[in-house]
Amino acid sequence: MSRRIAIGDIHGCLKTLRKLIEERIVLNREDTLYFVGDFIDRGSDSKGVLDYISRLTGEGYRIYSVRGNHEEMLLESLSDPKFIVGWMYNGAEMTLLSFGLDPGIFLTRETVHQIPEKYIQQIENLPYFIELEDFLIVHAGFNFYMSDPFQDHHAMIWSRDMMYDPEKADHRTIIHGHTPVSLDEIRQMTDDPNAGLINIDAGCVYTEYPDLGNLVAFDLDSRELVVQRNIE
Repeated sequence: MSRRIAIGDIHGCLKTLRKLIEERIVLNREDTLYFVGDFIDRGSDSKGVLDYISRLTGEGYRIYSVRGNHEEMLLESLSDPKFIVGWMYNGAEMTLLSFGLDPGIFLTRETVHQIPEKYIQQIENLPYFIELEDFLIVHAGFNFYMSDPFQDHHAMIWSRDMMYDPEKADHRTIIHGHTPVSLDEIRQMTDDPNAGLINIDAGCVYTEYPDLGNLVAFDLDSRELVVQRNIE
């Protein structure tokens, strides 16, 4: 039986991701995985995460992903050096190190441009959101104060105070990440059949906080939540 499964923010935690997919979910080719973005930064193996997802796709697994704010910061740093400081503040050093690059004391645009083009293309090809018949997949949220919330890309990767408008969402449940929350909070959302918003960012990279440090997978149909503690 095929499953539709959404996975929260990964942030370079490759070992944890692999254990979740290969041992906890036990992914098969009839399943479909949806990632809510933030594959890179802060954790130790951003390159490995991108390689792993690319390999699964190449092997015929059904993988769909949206762009997170950390992917956006990388792309912005390639085009304009004024964005580099912000990206460095948000974990860029670990991403560059995973590519064998030395960010140095002052990261330059030239160093960022040493990331191989295939990874840049992989990130550039990520859409801001995915529409399903019954769900919307996005990294951060939608700006439902706009007449057309699907035009505000900034809100899709940065919003932290999303309200839910069932009419504008066409009564679809929104699956998102971006803001780390505890497992108790996630379970409250996934246990509520009427929840319009479900945040599945369990703060995988934040192991120093006792209520975070987990990577979760959420079955969109059975509403089962699978939890993998960070093993990096």
